Amino acid sequence: ADLDHDGSLELIAFTETGGIHLFRLSDIDPSYTGASLIWSQQGGGPGNAGALLQRPPNQPGAPTGDLLPAKRVYVYPNPVRHGDRARFRFFLSEAADVGITIYNPLGEQVEHLSHPGPVPNTDNEIVWDVSTYASGLYICRVEARNGARREVRFVKAAVIK
Repeated sequence: ADLDHDGSLELIAFTETGGIHLFRLSDIDPSYTGASLIWSQQGGGPGNAGALLQRPPNQPGAPTGDLLPAKRVYVYPNPVRHGDRARFRFFLSEAADVGITIYNPLGEQVEHLSHPGPVPNTDNEIVWDVSTYASGLYICRVEARNGARREVRFVKAAVIK
């Protein structure tokens, strides 16, 4: 919360030994400002649903003005060594439809993923099930469309089994 009413958010963490730590989030990232919280309780709210129950308030978009800022599009873990899932994470500065097309080393399309309703001004994720894929390098084309506006980013992903 904004504990001292200075327009920046603070976070309080309690340790098992009874210690208290205060973090000024604007010192970590200057974009952490405001006085309202979206996920203010354990589990996201009083029903402990574990899901975001409301949309974030409109915030200024990415400083570059990009619909899909290149530095905020990536896949993790990368390489995928253990487990069967990777996650594509991306930030949208405005509402848009997002699709990801994945190509194998031969340039053949092996998968197309989409997000049912990404939220603007926050990070979104799409899960990629790699359980049936062979080890190798994959090229991933991430596309965001918003009316006449369209942006494409490419991400490399490695699968090691």
